[in-house]
Amino acid sequence: MIVASVLWTVLFCVGCKKQPQAQVEGYRVVGWDGRTQTYTIIRNGTWDGKYLVKRLVVRCYSRHVGSPRFLGGPEAFVSPSACDIHVGQMFVWNPLPKNPQDFVDYGELPPSTFFITQGHGDEQVQQIFTILKEEVINQ
Repeated sequence: MIVASVLWTVLFCVGCKKQPQAQVEGYRVVGWDGRTQTYTIIRNGTWDGKYLVKRLVVRCYSRHVGSPRFLGGPEAFVSPSACDIHVGQMFVWNPLPKNPQDFVDYGELPPSTFFITQGHGDEQVQQIFTILKEEVINQ
């Protein structure tokens, strides 16, 4: 009886499938093309109750550090080479962090703008990109 019980437990455990881990929603930089100065970014998340994965090809438009210009801060650096993101980097939304320096916001604005804002105060960095291509890669 004990042998049958142990055998049943082993067979049951071997047959169990490991549950997939929930994907962290956000934007991951997966590619950089120096020739065209474009980044490839994968966005995974839920829109209108449906989980989607999208691929964006973007080019930097501008990067701004510190307070906005209308508050006395410096002007934005406008150039395809102004942005500072790296392949492998993951951006996860964090609008109310314990430490204000961990603030992360991002979004896509019509018709073709993507932005990332990180940090707080004089150290805040806002990067703006032009979306050149966008496609859903799974539904």
